[in-house]
Parts: sequence; structure tokens; C-alpha cells
Amino acid sequence: MEGNRIYLGLIGNRWTQEVMTALDERPCRFTELLHAITPPPSAKMLGVSLNRLQAHGLVARGTAGDTPYELSAAGRALLPLVSDFQEELRRWREEYAVGGSDMVQRPAEPA
Repeated sequence: MEGNRIYLGLIGNRWTQEVMTALDERPCRFTELLHAITPPPSAKMLGVSLNRLQAHGLVARGTAGDTPYELSAAGRALLPLVSDFQEELRRWREEYAVGGSDMVQRPAEPA
């Protein structure tokens, strides 16, 4: 289960889906990724996200400085799960979150 928490943390990261979706369309250099994501993350946050995705083997990049980033085979395999998770989470929030907030509805207390 510990390994699952690591990947749930990656999936839950604000920029993971955006970065992976952009790289699914085509390999991108750093600046291209900044422009491909709306709203764009800060350069620092994009760097942190790319480093995390690379460390977990989901994004690959050559050693040359201007080599584009691309999804690894593992990243391509995970992308549908990331998309499904985000969609299921959206549905869950619509049903249980209070007024679009991050607060979950509490069950009615017995009278």
C-alpha cells in the first residue's frame, strides 16, 4: 500500500495531469510546456513537477540540455488512470462536496 500512496500523491499533484496530457500530445521542451498548460505553472513548479515525474519513471528526457521531455512507456500507461481518477473525483465532489467547496457534506443528525 505504501507504493500506492506515492502514486496517489503524484496523481493528486496539481500539475501532473496537465504535464502528462501535454506530453501525450507530443514531446516538449521546458518553455513549450509552460505555454502548453493553461493556466501555466510557475517555472519553479513546472521544474519540481517534471523532476518528480522523472524520478518515478513517468517522464523521460535525454541528457542534452535542449532535449525535449516525453512520456515514458510507464507514463503513457498511467495517463488513462490519471484521467479516470480525475473524472471520478469530479463526480464525487459534485455529489458530496458542499457548494463546490472542499468540505464534505455531513450526514444529517438523527432527531
